[in-house]
Amino acid sequence: MQTLFDKEFLCLPFIAKAIKLASFIIGFFATTSLVIAEELTLIKDINTTKSEYLSGEPNELFYHGGFIYFSGNDGMIGHELWRYHIEDELPEPLADIYGGHNSSSPEGLTHYNGKIYFSAENEENGRELWVYDPATEQTALAADIATGRNDSNPSSFVVYQDNLFFTATTPETGTELY
Repeated sequence: MQTLFDKEFLCLPFIAKAIKLASFIIGFFATTSLVIAEELTLIKDINTTKSEYLSGEPNELFYHGGFIYFSGNDGMIGHELWRYHIEDELPEPLADIYGGHNSSSPEGLTHYNGKIYFSAENEENGRELWVYDPATEQTALAADIATGRNDSNPSSFVVYQDNLFFTATTPETGTELY
């Protein structure tokens, strides 16, 4: 039985084809990488402080009404709710929910009835349900489900038939559907 490494099996045409295939694969990935790199553009560096937080750490991005809403960190107010205006190309923090350098870490940003619902944390209420109203540009605690400093950890937001569903936890009931 012959193997790939037997002298009789290896021949120049086979080696030539293998080299061409390898060159094509290397060329394809090199070209593809360059094309992708040419298309990528840094939109805005929201953290220009270059403090211990080197990155704006944007996450939870979603689009609504000409804005990209996200959770971000500018190095001064912690990880908070932000929006980026597509036409004006301006990012702006919408609220400092936790206050100071502390982070409220907004998560689960979801559009419902013209407002943006999400979970966020502050010292007084723990992690609870918050709402941002683009019409009034106001951010407020929507519900303190696990009262006081207890965290209800609202998550898994779903809008269905004009209702907002999510899970949350209380000491009395555990994690349930709201």
